[in-house]
Amino acid sequence: MADAIMGIIIDKTRTRWGKSRPYFLFGAIPFGILGILTFYVPDIGPVGKLIYAYITYMGLSLAYTMVNIPMASILPSLTRDGQERTVLATTRIIFSFIGATAVSVLTMPLVRMLGNRSQAHGFFWTMVIFSVVGMMLFFVTFKNVEEKVKLRQEKVTVAQTFSALKGNTPWYIFAANIIFMFGGMFFHQGSLIYYFTYYVNRPDLLGLVAGIVSLIPIIGTFVTPMLARRMYKRNLFQIASAVTVTGMLIMLISGTNIFGLIVGAIISALGNGVRAAIYFSMQADSVDYGEWNPALAQRALFLH
Repeated sequence: MADAIMGIIIDKTRTRWGKSRPYFLFGAIPFGILGILTFYVPDIGPVGKLIYAYITYMGLSLAYTMVNIPMASILPSLTRDGQERTVLATTRIIFSFIGATAVSVLTMPLVRMLGNRSQAHGFFWTMVIFSVVGMMLFFVTFKNVEEKVKLRQEKVTVAQTFSALKGNTPWYIFAANIIFMFGGMFFHQGSLIYYFTYYVNRPDLLGLVAGIVSLIPIIGTFVTPMLARRMYKRNLFQIASAVTVTGMLIMLISGTNIFGLIVGAIISALGNGVRAAIYFSMQADSVDYGEWNPALAQRALFLH
């Protein structure tokens, strides 16, 4: 729900910096501050701590929406060239995997180093570092991106916006796909911790698994622009999804066999890397479809 509201806010935004870009500037500081506060533990009793945890976590989630949704919505405004969009989306995914890997590798060493034998203090100061770095990166993003494609600045109501989507089949496919794609990805990655800890009884392999999940997809992401030049994006997405499922099936069949589990995890991660990169490129194309399709264009004109 928050994502949809943020999308509406972006659509109604009119600034000299564009529609999506301003939120990298205005959302960075709330996102950083709430990230720090979420990992701060005030001495206010068990009930107070629980209430505080709910408030700060929900605040952090909203702040994340404020900077994350513009990251996706800005792509159609950066370029109209489909191949350039693929390269941009690929670059974004590569750096997101690099960031995830850095967090996975550095978190616990920083917690131990900064905590002085207190995990609570360690996580707090670690989050201070991550939050400050995150804010700086959003400021850099704001300074260096430019919305070069000027979309039509028309005022529409929320009802008109959703009505204009009628007949935009690619948009409906993306709306449904994001639930299955990212839902399945998060469930799969989250369950690996418990699977290796309690079923395989090898918690010592969690570092290796975390490295596979965050590093291996970069390989798949790197080759995505090259593959996108040789086949339709839709077909590439379907093939990548099939590779991901194949990796999962190998892991399922392997049971507690470590070699099979690792091979399956690598194959699944490769598919995820390609799939994530091409997905964000295709997402922008559904916006173009809404402007290109004569029936949808006529509907939009009728609504105005």
